[in-house]
Amino acid sequence: MTPVQFAQTWEAHQQTRTSQRRYQQLADELAMEAHIQPEAKHLVSILGKSGDRTNLDALATWIACELAKLDLSGIDVFNYLYARLAMTLDV
Repeated sequence: MTPVQFAQTWEAHQQTRTSQRRYQQLADELAMEAHIQPEAKHLVSILGKSGDRTNLDALATWIACELAKLDLSGIDVFNYLYARLAMTLDV
């Protein structure tokens, strides 16, 4: 691996870690706002994927999928996700 390839791989890895932290932060905020018990498991089968163990994990997975579909420019991400979560869970 050349130094340039290494730098590109490292940068991609760092961006992925930053994204994962952001998804987790948004999951924490959504769980609090929607009164979802973070450590419970009832959302895992609805929102999550294999490997998700808690509602918080499932929310983070769902957030990553939702945000992958969007052009994030000019939208309030938290309010968008809160509205989508309410529609998804039919709250």
